[in-house]
Amino acid sequence: MLKRFKMITGILLIFTVLFGTCNASMFYNDYVTVELHNQSRWYTVNGVWKEYSNACTIDENGNFYLPADLFRSLFDCAVTYFSDSHGVLVTRNQTTLWQGIDSHTIYLNDVPYTDAAPYMDESGVIYLPV
Repeated sequence: MLKRFKMITGILLIFTVLFGTCNASMFYNDYVTVELHNQSRWYTVNGVWKEYSNACTIDENGNFYLPADLFRSLFDCAVTYFSDSHGVLVTRNQTTLWQGIDSHTIYLNDVPYTDAAPYMDESGVIYLPV
């Protein structure tokens, strides 16, 4: 009986560790399904595993962030950083998003909204909220 209890407790502990530390988000874009994992360089596109040079992150408020280059390729858009104004411009078809680094105001086709702020890490990589 004690042996069985230890085995069940061990299995529950393993599941707790595996699923408690695994923060993943799924995104859908034009028939493409992307699954990203917090603090991981690995992600899937339509079930195929891929690796990127920088890890995706989730901030303390639960906002998911992608490196700008990965954001550009996954969502088929143009991402431009303007160092003079510290702003990021994202364009896709007729839609434009403008947001300053560390600014919570995002302009969607010139209409202001409040959203998570993009940031630049210590190595100069720009991360955009999804």
